[in-house]
Amino acid sequence: MKKTLLYAAAALAMGAAPAAASAADVTVVLDADFTQFTEGSPSAPADFPSYGTGSFSSYFSGWFSSKVAQAGGALMVKDGGYVQTSSQNLSANGGVVRVSARVRMLDAYGGVLKVSVGYSASQNLMLADSSWHDVSIILGGGTSSSRVKAEPMLSASGLLMQNLRLEQSPAFVAAPTAQQPLQADGKSFTARWSSVRGATSYLLDVYSYNGTEKAYLLRDQDTGNVTSYKVTGLDPAVTYYYTVRATNGTGVSEPSDEIRVVKVIYSLATPGNLRVSTHSGDIAAAWDAVPDAQEYILSVSRIFTCPADTTVNILAEDFDRADKGELDNIEFIFSNHLDRYTVLPGWDGSDLAIARGHMVLTPYGHTGWLSTPPLDLRGKDGSCTVSASLACGAFGSFYEGQATAYLLNAAGDTLQAKDILLGKGFADYQVTFAQGADSCRVVLAYAGDYKLFINSLSVDQLKGAGQKVVSWLGDIRTPDLTATFPAERGKGYQLSATVTAVAETVSLGEIAEIWSDPTAPVVVDYTLGVASAAADGAQVSVSGRDIVVIVPNACRAALYDLSGRLLMQTDLQPGGGTIAAPASGALLLRVGDRIHKLMVK
Repeated sequence: MKKTLLYAAAALAMGAAPAAASAADVTVVLDADFTQFTEGSPSAPADFPSYGTGSFSSYFSGWFSSKVAQAGGALMVKDGGYVQTSSQNLSANGGVVRVSARVRMLDAYGGVLKVSVGYSASQNLMLADSSWHDVSIILGGGTSSSRVKAEPMLSASGLLMQNLRLEQSPAFVAAPTAQQPLQADGKSFTARWSSVRGATSYLLDVYSYNGTEKAYLLRDQDTGNVTSYKVTGLDPAVTYYYTVRATNGTGVSEPSDEIRVVKVIYSLATPGNLRVSTHSGDIAAAWDAVPDAQEYILSVSRIFTCPADTTVNILAEDFDRADKGELDNIEFIFSNHLDRYTVLPGWDGSDLAIARGHMVLTPYGHTGWLSTPPLDLRGKDGSCTVSASLACGAFGSFYEGQATAYLLNAAGDTLQAKDILLGKGFADYQVTFAQGADSCRVVLAYAGDYKLFINSLSVDQLKGAGQKVVSWLGDIRTPDLTATFPAERGKGYQLSATVTAVAETVSLGEIAEIWSDPTAPVVVDYTLGVASAAADGAQVSVSGRDIVVIVPNACRAALYDLSGRLLMQTDLQPGGGTIAAPASGALLLRVGDRIHKLMVK
């Protein structure tokens, strides 16, 4: 069971059963006093010797610890460290235990204290400041030989701890884990939760919010000793939430985490009647509403007809949107979240992670892979060049290895496969395929013992005269039935637009998105005139958050995100100037009538 609680600035003791146990009913299993660690201070802690006299284990036999120190009347647990009790018999009262401690996060913004009982139960307590807090939580999962572990998280400096206390009582009841309803149609839903050892009944609260006030549909609803309950009489226009508590007849648990009820949708219709026009240099689109859709995605691409044989870039991805994890501490992700970290949508893969500016393949005994979106690789002769910056490694170290690049057709069949021998560290590699066709995917695969870090991936191809090149310009995501996309003026271009309906649903017990099929593309000619003379010869560069623009004449500059939302605009004087971007990531800068795609760090 995992649960998160938030502690406010004042010192609070939370998590105790609402029906408090009398002192006579409470058995103290362990009471560790860390105020005896009087050496050092929070600003200059005194590290324990690794072993022998004066080591941490010489004070607490059988305990485990890492990165701990004396800190002037408290135990310091540094970032990445932990303290873990000796084996305790916590099998009484169904294995339910109350863990109490007096703690202080060392960073001004606070942090998280994670408490675990064995390997089956844990809870995160978020402390919002660096004050001392008396915290108390109740967890199940105790056995005849359990260790309790405390560790800081999301804290660069760690925490201080003055004591750690374990207690058991018949009145202590662990909180259940509420689960996302798998049946919810707007008129009813079935609440679900995990069973709690020793519980004889569960109390269900169902409510909506009126501002910050709860408007209860059900309150303290006794469901009996079951782990689901059907709730009816809902207003489809209202968003409902629920929590559940366990009781054993003597005590009542804390509430579970709050669950937001999401309607379960199995399919969405494709938006109809897409209308596209040009207006003041922009692309204006409108479409009809789709039942159950909450948002719509307008996707705009540019179609360029090659006047002569031309080598063009089909795909260029540097994964700069991957903004979590590090090379020595990756962040695992789901394949259905890939579009959050790429410029072009439609990527796929398995065994995936990210590490700030990198996509990572993390296979364990099988093959991890990353696939591009479908690409039109009908070049002059079908050949294309795949370039990638790659490294094989783990935990900040790099090794030699081997990856494989595949070219797949629209049906998913392998057209060609080529091995890539990897040296130590990052290097640029190129693979040439000769059988490109429409709707091909390029796949990088890795089945080694380490991880494959992908810093960038691009595809280039020679197109023949008269062949069309489709370049994705961006998406606009909106709850409305209209949207305007800032596009580049110029001769010889066509623009293609599609719209997709989007809604929340529940998949595999988690809130997820469901997308409709996109509309058929609507293509419009875009020859409204050449760019204004003021923007001719504009030079644009990026340095951090600063966008440097050099122009020969006065003109207006406007900065948009990829959804088409205007972030800022300014008038540039002859010679240009510097624009401080109010956001990072992929942005669009219009200078006069020219559009520049930028990546702002």
